[in-house]
Amino acid sequence: MNSDKQIRIFVVDDEDVTRELVAETLAREPDFVVVGTCSYAGEAIGKVLEAMPDVVVMDLNFPNKPQLGYDGLTAILEINERFDELRKQGRSTRPHAPDCVICTAFDPIESGWKWLPRALVNGARGFVFKNSFKRDLVNVIRRVNQGEEVFLGVPTEVLSAARETKTAEVLFTLKESEVFRLLLQGKSCKEIADDLGIIDRVARTHLIDMRNKTNTDSDAALVLWGRRNGYTEHLQPRTNRLDRKRFWRLTK
Repeated sequence: MNSDKQIRIFVVDDEDVTRELVAETLAREPDFVVVGTCSYAGEAIGKVLEAMPDVVVMDLNFPNKPQLGYDGLTAILEINERFDELRKQGRSTRPHAPDCVICTAFDPIESGWKWLPRALVNGARGFVFKNSFKRDLVNVIRRVNQGEEVFLGVPTEVLSAARETKTAEVLFTLKESEVFRLLLQGKSCKEIADDLGIIDRVARTHLIDMRNKTNTDSDAALVLWGRRNGYTEHLQPRTNRLDRKRFWRLTK
């Protein structure tokens, strides 16, 4: 929360015209300062953590670079996780990660708001339809910066249901997700360790931690749990490294 000085804002959108328009609109506010922009969610992670804004305005989809495996929700999650690591290492004295507000033209109503539980789990603090950003975004940013969660246009019953789903979600760390991906492909603990460049004991520790989170008693039971809950091994490798995109429980 930043209430006694200018609110520092970072804008992420793959459409050049929209990104510039949003940034220019926000920069007109006397208590706002736009500290950066970029066009790709994956690129935004490092830039946001370097600039350390108070609020990130994030698009949901980045169709121009789908092969790179990042969408806005993945980026929000990674910003929060990497910030936690910085805090643990004593490299940041901020009390929390930058607050993230989703601003998108993607039609969440047509999709049945299926993305909403994931947004809450990943740490999104607000939502604005892109077609109403001139009217709504400034107010939402100020309220989020004051510690509120503001999801404009989301029906109350939908938001309540999403919060209940959020509390029931099993949240794996990025490394656990990488291990889980390979487990779902049928690989052994040793094969997983070899693929990730870690020792067998570390891979086994990740598997045990995931079994504890899911209340399963074996790797086979963990795989069965994953299949029943809509997890998938479908992620695209990036060059010779595993893609860092997460596994997400699909809402039917």
